[in-house]
Amino acid sequence: MFVSLLLGLALFAKRSYNFKDYMIALGLMLLAAMPFLITYFSKTPSEVTYDIANYQLAFSSRIPSLFSDPMLFLKQWVYPKTLFFAIPLIGYLIYGFFFNKSLKPTVKLLLLVSVSIFVLPLLSIPVEQWFNETFDKNLRMSFQIVRVQKLVVLPAYIAMALILKELWSKVTLFRKALPYGLGVYLIAIIFANATMFNQVPFISEDITRSIFPPIAELFSSKESKASDFDKIAHYILENTPTDALFYKNFKLRSAAQRSVRFDRKGASILIESSPTQLISWYQDTQPLKKRPPSEVIESIKKMGVTHWLVYKTTLPTAELMKTEGDFKLYKL
Repeated sequence: MFVSLLLGLALFAKRSYNFKDYMIALGLMLLAAMPFLITYFSKTPSEVTYDIANYQLAFSSRIPSLFSDPMLFLKQWVYPKTLFFAIPLIGYLIYGFFFNKSLKPTVKLLLLVSVSIFVLPLLSIPVEQWFNETFDKNLRMSFQIVRVQKLVVLPAYIAMALILKELWSKVTLFRKALPYGLGVYLIAIIFANATMFNQVPFISEDITRSIFPPIAELFSSKESKASDFDKIAHYILENTPTDALFYKNFKLRSAAQRSVRFDRKGASILIESSPTQLISWYQDTQPLKKRPPSEVIESIKKMGVTHWLVYKTTLPTAELMKTEGDFKLYKL
């Protein structure tokens, strides 16, 4: 898998390109994806043995409608923060096509890759819908495949690098200013995790924010870094039975090593693995919505739930075990 992927990327790295190279690279990358495709189609049943209307209700309650509508998904890009990445890409394409003919092979490939990454994942939605309606199946891949479109920022980053290369080779002032610009960027990534940069393009992206931890953490002790949730999760790990069953809070699976029921994250796994259980989750959770905690407690106790960790809430009819900040742990 990894060899095929690397060979495909190596072809993209050539200095000259043609359509045959592109198709070979695309084929190698498809070969790299084959283990996933084989596993999916061999392990994920697509036969409809349940009420498809009930499944769609359960699916829609967990997955936003934009993952089933290409036009809604496209609207995510119409924001300054995301459109920011189109500027260097479009700028480099215009420069290569009209002002530096020697870059045309690179520009054509970059354009082809960008369009492919942008369009092909979107096409998975109508193709899957057509397949399901035509053959009375229920494939459930497009809502995952369409997320690949986010990788269209990679050609934008490549375009940024190529623009910097051109400026370095042709603009003397740029070569003199680059060290200072790099210094400013190094300072920016140190403070990038501050909330004031949340809406700043490039600085607020993971590629910048993941380089250094938040600056405040460098000067705080291990104990002070622990949040209220961390502290109560540790208490749960040490003071509740291993077979305890918690309500809703999926984070307790990893943070406290305890089982959780009726959470939305767990339902995401059921979308592909077990549509029948997803429907069951939906039908079980719907009656619990907008009901007072006392009524919810009685219902979930009958379904085996033993503990409930709440946030800024009080459960008068349950036994309070521990309070940590705004978190309260109750035994039902």
